[in-house]
Amino acid sequence: AADSQSTINVNGAAVASGSASSGLPLTPGDNVFNIVVTPAGSTSTLTYMVVVTRPLPAAWAVAYATGGEVP
Repeated sequence: AADSQSTINVNGAAVASGSASSGLPLTPGDNVFNIVVTPAGSTSTLTYMVVVTRPLPAAWAVAYATGGEVP
């Protein structure tokens, strides 16, 4: 956030303004990250939803396509 007094939460965990969040897992498929920012001196919030799609590993895609077991 531009203001260091703003509060930021990523998936419910507080993140200091200007800092990276802790590591977030990326599983195959859609991964949803909810970001809530409360500006300094305000009670209103700004909410963002970021969706990151991680493709299936090649071996999994083949297994799904052929009806085989996922490794």
